[in-house]
Amino acid sequence: MEKPLDTVEKIAWPLAILGFAAKWALVSAGNYLLLAGLGSLSVVYFLRSYWPGASAAQPQPGTAGQRRRLRSAEGHGGADFLDDYLRKITGISTAVILMGVLFKLMSWSSGATLLVVGVATMVLAICIAAFKQRLNWFALAIAALGGIMLYVPSETVVRQFHRDDPVLAEKMVYQIQHPSDRAAAADVQQYLQQKRAAR
Repeated sequence: MEKPLDTVEKIAWPLAILGFAAKWALVSAGNYLLLAGLGSLSVVYFLRSYWPGASAAQPQPGTAGQRRRLRSAEGHGGADFLDDYLRKITGISTAVILMGVLFKLMSWSSGATLLVVGVATMVLAICIAAFKQRLNWFALAIAALGGIMLYVPSETVVRQFHRDDPVLAEKMVYQIQHPSDRAAAADVQQYLQQKRAAR
């Protein structure tokens, strides 16, 4: 199972980056590429955190070469309970952070919640790993990505990715600022339907 996950990971990262670039350039295919890339990565890291043969010697997800080197250096039975716990929490946190990034970039609700939960648990895992002198730069980079996405306001993301349609952007910003206003959500949906019908 390790090789298919590595293959999907190698394909999904470029897809996610290409999807972000396409969305930034206001290309409609960017949404699908982001969904495929970040969705696949979330599944890969979630599965890797639970798969029995996955990176037993290293608690965090990383490159296939790092995992193989650590397994050969320490053997398959060298991981204790804390290592297994760190591997699981880091893998699941990575999946949650990537889903939070996807939700925020797509302007879906609950993106901030996913990012808060994912970043908080990832920071906990990083602190424990650092205490054991097993700091993983991949986990640190994912936590930084989640922190940056959490810091950037949703309104800024909406205005950036819908700058070609300021009316829609303002309607979506109003919906974000008034989440309990059902009329605001209905107004956004009605505007999108009219826009599709006009095409």
